[in-house]
Amino acid sequence: MAPIPRPLPPGGFTFTTPPSASHLNHPTSHFLSIPLKGSIKPQGLAGGALVFSKSAPDGLDRILLLQRAPHDSMPLRWEIPGGAIDPQDESFLHGVAREMWEEAGLVPRRMVCQVGDATKPPHVFLTRSGKLVLKISVEVEVDEGSGTAAVGEEGNGKWKGLPRVVIDPNEHVRFV
Repeated sequence: MAPIPRPLPPGGFTFTTPPSASHLNHPTSHFLSIPLKGSIKPQGLAGGALVFSKSAPDGLDRILLLQRAPHDSMPLRWEIPGGAIDPQDESFLHGVAREMWEEAGLVPRRMVCQVGDATKPPHVFLTRSGKLVLKISVEVEVDEGSGTAAVGEEGNGKWKGLPRVVIDPNEHVRFV
């Protein structure tokens, strides 16, 4: 039985979307109706969130990576937050927001832009069951942390000023 996902934050998601990301503010059905090449259409949609932080005490830029759980598919692989965009999600961007919340406990403030070269073919992959999935990644800004340490990191100043990440142990085992 699949674990119950983390309930949505009170008030839902109220991120902003600049013109550079407005083309992603469509429901899943929109993306699944557009042929990738010829008449081949994706059967699923996935989203990824590139979360950068420039507030670390050492002044170095950071990108959030999560390590998959050992019992999950692709065990212990490092990845950005993200996953399947559900037909019930209000839009692709709301699906990315939901995945960020479920996997890392982060609430997006602003969906910045699509990541990748728009002149190249989109990123697609086959699932283990043979389903063709279109994956789109987005740069996302989140509210920076107030210095609250992640679980197990109390007393370690390296997390001060970074967003507070709370991983779901059913999906991931650690983050950097």
